[in-house]
Amino acid sequence: MCYKFATDEKTYSDAKSSCRATGGHLAMPKDQATNDFLAKLAKARYSEIDIFPWIGLTYQVQHGTWMWDDGTTLGTGQWNNWAPGD
Repeated sequence: MCYKFATDEKTYSDAKSSCRATGGHLAMPKDQATNDFLAKLAKARYSEIDIFPWIGLTYQVQHGTWMWDDGTTLGTGQWNNWAPGD
């Protein structure tokens, strides 16, 4: 795996397009270890500026249903340490 952190602000759609243009995709932290790893990298990279990286989880495809960029739905039985109500 390879993770790339941009230095400019992008919308979710622009970030997703940028990743695809280089043959990649937005990160999909589907487990605690991957999420912790990415959070640590992001904190080190962006601690002095107000940029928050996008991950490949959205409800833009079907409003109200969280979906990963690979087409799977965020559901029960999966790791999901997300804010309540979000």
